[in-house]
Amino acid sequence: MVICTIKRGFSLVELLVTLGIISVLLGLVMPAVQQAREAARRTACLNNLRQLSLASQGFLVTKSHFPGPVVNAWPGTAGYTKDAGFLFELLPYLEQSPLHGQFDRQSYLHSIANRDRLTTRVSTLYCPSAGDPSGLTNIASGVSGAVVEGLDSLTCDYSGSGGVWDFSGRMDGSNGGVVRLRLGNQSGTRVAEVRDGLSSTLLAWESAGDGLYLPGTQGLRQTIQDGAPETFYWRERGGSFQSVGRASSLTYLYSWCGFRTGSLTAWAPYGVQVSPRTELGRAVNMTNRFGEPFSFHPGGANFAYADGAVGFLAEDIDSALLSYLVSIADGNVASN
Repeated sequence: MVICTIKRGFSLVELLVTLGIISVLLGLVMPAVQQAREAARRTACLNNLRQLSLASQGFLVTKSHFPGPVVNAWPGTAGYTKDAGFLFELLPYLEQSPLHGQFDRQSYLHSIANRDRLTTRVSTLYCPSAGDPSGLTNIASGVSGAVVEGLDSLTCDYSGSGGVWDFSGRMDGSNGGVVRLRLGNQSGTRVAEVRDGLSSTLLAWESAGDGLYLPGTQGLRQTIQDGAPETFYWRERGGSFQSVGRASSLTYLYSWCGFRTGSLTAWAPYGVQVSPRTELGRAVNMTNRFGEPFSFHPGGANFAYADGAVGFLAEDIDSALLSYLVSIADGNVASN
């Protein structure tokens, strides 16, 4: 007796049901995968800040003061011929001594002589969530403020804590931060000056993004590359922001080896700037115009403290509380 076996395939209904189940499962799994990836990126970013914090501790032990940008005269004046940024000073403590030594220090860092070094990518200076930097093009060199064709520089995603900007026009005294600008032979911030305590004072934070982001009322953000106003660069994130181009004459603010000392500003709705100390504004993820805390992580940004600790702070943190963490001696001690 011969037995015939007929192979039966899936019916259309069964196929559609199977595809529906797979779609539902993917819908459940994909957000979790994205969250896991972002968590990994945020952890990597936090580790970058930890490396910068440890490098700053090494600098402190060697120099007896915290690192910070130094110039022999204010940029834009006739005497401005030499400079060094906050992150540039940390290169030897980030296992980047060869790169540090390759810079021509007889002149300012942003010069034709240092063209190749300015576009060297130091991975510790970049947050994975911010994407790859495309850099500044045709940047200013020297004291003239004029752009130099072919002179480019990368930006980066971290800034030192320079102080609180509250319309006084100064970031010293009670408004001063750990990473202050030094003129000539002035010393950086010493431990004894941090009277609010190292564990209660911020050293650095994320100030991410390759372009300039400003608070605004438009939901759409466009970034105009420096030196190429016809070029638009798009990067998606939550919130309402409007952006404009960065001036080439402000290279010393935005280049990775520029000043990189940030200020804390606060903003009310509709892009209105308020004092961080007296108003209930937001100070995190609002702008990176002057190195303010700004990240591409949902809900907040990563910060480093002067004692070497690191942590994540929510973007809705009270701006007055954050100003207490920024200033080194205002008498308001906040815990991390």
